[in-house]
Amino acid sequence: MKEDIYIRLLKEAKSDLDNNVTMTRDEFRRKLEDKNIRVPEYDTYCSIYRNTSTNSIPCFMNIEAYFKLLEYEELQEARKSSRQAKVIAIFSILLTAIAILVQIFLN
Repeated sequence: MKEDIYIRLLKEAKSDLDNNVTMTRDEFRRKLEDKNIRVPEYDTYCSIYRNTSTNSIPCFMNIEAYFKLLEYEELQEARKSSRQAKVIAIFSILLTAIAILVQIFLN
């Protein structure tokens, strides 16, 4: 499944934050263009970063954007766990049904 542009931007911002990388808005825009990520509108950029009043000030990922990414990652993990639980449940039901049928035929 292709990720939403906003999620890709959040992941890029988190990666920069984890690596203690700061960049100006223009540097971030060039980085995204190099990775073939469509450059966001200014409002989208401002919702992810703080200190964006000028192009020359280094910017950091803001807390709200960081928690949005964490929520997204937790949701993806919950979906994955849910799929795994569903497969295990179906397997258990089938195994139980087979055991019941075997028991009926043996008696």
